[in-house]
Amino acid sequence: MPLYRRLQEGGRIELSVTPYYHPILPLLLDSESAREAMPDVRLPRARIQLPEDCDEQVRSAVAAYTAAFGRPPAGMWPSEGSLSDAVARRLPGHGLRWAASDEEVLAHSTLESGGPDLRSAYLVGDGRTGGADLALIFRHKRLSDLIGFSYMHWDPKEAARDFVEQVRRAADPPLPPGDPPPLVPVMPTLDASTSCRVSR
Repeated sequence: MPLYRRLQEGGRIELSVTPYYHPILPLLLDSESAREAMPDVRLPRARIQLPEDCDEQVRSAVAAYTAAFGRPPAGMWPSEGSLSDAVARRLPGHGLRWAASDEEVLAHSTLESGGPDLRSAYLVGDGRTGGADLALIFRHKRLSDLIGFSYMHWDPKEAARDFVEQVRRAADPPLPPGDPPPLVPVMPTLDASTSCRVSR
């Protein structure tokens, strides 16, 4: 923990937080939210709606993080990357400015563009959050899974070389001059995640 705190204070890393006891926030907020992703899912007769518990899980996580690192977190990786519109609109009220999920969540969401562009962040907000928007980022699934499941079986130097090449490839084609470097979010199913800003 002291090492992570020093790295964050030095601007080398940014840490995120997860809801305190790892609940699936959309289901805690309203179990009917399961139908957003699976319209035909069979659910228990008793509908669960616990907005106070949802808020307490986020509030407790932010408080624990702040106590450990001396400042509140800017972002959250919701448990299992689970998000719903209703949850995303609550997070700015806890001081969070961004949240991360999986590119498959993005791909299965309604998009006017017809598909995800992982080099961009997305904003949610409709004026009911007091003017606070939440940036959403979506993990690059292939790169995340390579770190989580594959690279451990590779020669370390070859794995590092392949990872750098994959990050560069994920950032193509180049963005117009003056645009910020593309963000390639890498979030393996381990206890560590990273996002790479790609520079040429």
